[in-house]
Amino acid sequence: MIRARRRRGSRLSAPGCAATIVAVVAALSIPAATTDLRPAWQAVPWSPIVLDAEGGILSVACADDGQVRLPVSLDAAGPWIALATIAAEDGRFGRHPGVDALAAARALAQLVMQRGVVSGASTIAMQVAKMLDPAPRTVTAKVREALRALRLQHHAGAPRLLEMYLSIAPYGGNRCGAEAAAWTYFGRSLCDLTLGEAALLAGLPQSPERLRPDRFPEAALRRRARVLERMQRLGMIDGATAAAAGAEPVRLASGHLPRRHEVAAAAVRRRSIGSREPVRSLLRPDMQAMARDEAMRIVRDLPDGTHAAIVIMDWHDGAFRALATSAGPDDGSAGWLPLFEAWRSPGSALKPFIAATAFEADRLGPQSPLPDDPVAYAGWRPANMDDAASAPRTRLDAGHAPGGVSVPVDDALVRSLNRPWIAVLRELGPAAVIATMESCGVRFEAGRAAEAGLALATGAAEVRLIDLVQAYAVFPRDGESIGGRFLSAEPVRVARTFTPRTCRAIESILSRRGDHAAEARRSAPPIKTGTSAGHVDAWALGWNDRVVVGAWVGRPAGGGDPILTGARVAAPAVERLLEDPRLGGVARTAARADEPPAWTPGRPLMLVRDAAHAASAARAAAVRILEPAPDSVHLARSMPDSVPGAAAVTTVPLPWARIPLRADRPVRWFVDGAPVSAPFDHVRLSPGTWEILAIDAAGRTARVVCTVRDASVHFANDDMDVARRIR
Repeated sequence: MIRARRRRGSRLSAPGCAATIVAVVAALSIPAATTDLRPAWQAVPWSPIVLDAEGGILSVACADDGQVRLPVSLDAAGPWIALATIAAEDGRFGRHPGVDALAAARALAQLVMQRGVVSGASTIAMQVAKMLDPAPRTVTAKVREALRALRLQHHAGAPRLLEMYLSIAPYGGNRCGAEAAAWTYFGRSLCDLTLGEAALLAGLPQSPERLRPDRFPEAALRRRARVLERMQRLGMIDGATAAAAGAEPVRLASGHLPRRHEVAAAAVRRRSIGSREPVRSLLRPDMQAMARDEAMRIVRDLPDGTHAAIVIMDWHDGAFRALATSAGPDDGSAGWLPLFEAWRSPGSALKPFIAATAFEADRLGPQSPLPDDPVAYAGWRPANMDDAASAPRTRLDAGHAPGGVSVPVDDALVRSLNRPWIAVLRELGPAAVIATMESCGVRFEAGRAAEAGLALATGAAEVRLIDLVQAYAVFPRDGESIGGRFLSAEPVRVARTFTPRTCRAIESILSRRGDHAAEARRSAPPIKTGTSAGHVDAWALGWNDRVVVGAWVGRPAGGGDPILTGARVAAPAVERLLEDPRLGGVARTAARADEPPAWTPGRPLMLVRDAAHAASAARAAAVRILEPAPDSVHLARSMPDSVPGAAAVTTVPLPWARIPLRADRPVRWFVDGAPVSAPFDHVRLSPGTWEILAIDAAGRTARVVCTVRDASVHFANDDMDVARRIR
């Protein structure tokens, strides 16, 4: 049709032909052009963005369609990108209603007269319309874009339309929008770009793959020169400015989007799924850096594979200010693991809540005597970590078993003694103490706390560092528990759990340093440590006038080391942070630095000895161990020591055997007196003879002895009895 009209050129001029084509195609395109593109804009998938408390970008991830797409605001885009984009794409932007009639007429005339595209007529509004509703490049599609552009600019306005373009235009690879391109190519935000960098970006959408500066730098520079020339011609810049910008060297960045503290940002992102807007966290970049530095300092001199996690929370409003780990993104063992959310054995870190429960119920005072002589609970013989060390002990008061010894409550808490707190837990009842812990914010895996029974006092139920930190906030808040907050939009949730007297007693006791409460120095930050069985997990938690700080140290894949104790590897870092003036220092009121308030409990606990408990347990239904079989023999084979998910009671030398653990009911397992860490269906044991104990929630027990032999040892052929029992 076009060629036929060209042959009758003497009767119909080129402008007339163009006008006729526009009129016919427009008439055919009007129904489709009435489509409202605003829903399409609302459906654009954005990259999840996590901001810190000051508005800086912590992390950017891909959108649902695999593209990286960041929204752009002209107010925060800097002075150059808008001008450079207008010069490159739509010189008369803002002076037309969405379609540039002069440019369209010129382009159509050139199309008719020269039978090819000489210049384009697409405006920024037309390009946005096309990106929101892509269609093949035809004359009909072009007219439809023009009509949609008129409607789009009428509803949105020119400034908003330019923001839409800068947010979704292609800039090479999977980068959509100028902000994503700025971070990718230059490692900075749009507002920090120079004129030369902005001009280079503005030229990319014309042919984003052919002009990518990381692949075709010469083509990108030629395009930048044309953009600067057009900016000068439009009067946006003068010649000297254009020349200086054109002479700027191109310094490309690594191509990575901002990912500061990615593990912390991912934890925030999981709590804001579905948000289209950037998520503003409560993480403080300065505190995040401090926590990260301390985590790195902790593991600097520890064995390979050991990592640390540190959490800082403002106890006034529950805001998590830092979630840091020592592992970098490229660390194969823990690079992307949120170690502050890992389920680990807390050791003695739960003992302050047992003490606070007893104080609150008026069953104990800070100087009340607790039994600390060797005792057995239906065959379980718990021990203290410092049994070999000398410690001040006194005879128990009348009413306790003859020959028993005791320690005061404050000394038992400072030294993290096990036997006294197991006795307290037994009398209070595990269910009551678990309920109190959970009301403070401690979380347990489903059913694990109840299964732990009395072993809860030694850390037999796994917890997370992030939960313990928010639970410890109950003490500086004088008994008000507060929910931890990741996002500024989250409400503050508080509830009364303890009285101020209880919390000040706990704080005064934990503010001491030294082996024993009577010898300890005072006016130090209150800190409680914890060390799990087998030295697998080391903990420390404390607070000052502003924040609660918690640290965990261990190996993500499991395995213990004698060096991993809370006092040795975790407490120094927590104390340094609590004494840092940037985190509020350690100033506490004079009342809190005094001796713990002494009082005589109104209903003192009757800490009876083991005889009555053992008798009642014996009358109950016995636990039955299904695996391993009594007196069974297992072969230990030489295998890699680091097996993901494997449990270890102690540091297991090679070779080792995998011993299945199975009972007729939920139980807590102990091997030679040490609780088994997760997973709970097996344990790794080296050659030797082992006693395996199972205890259910009611204190009922069962016990078997098994033997592990080195597979390389030759067994005599006539030892048929042994051979039959080898598994």
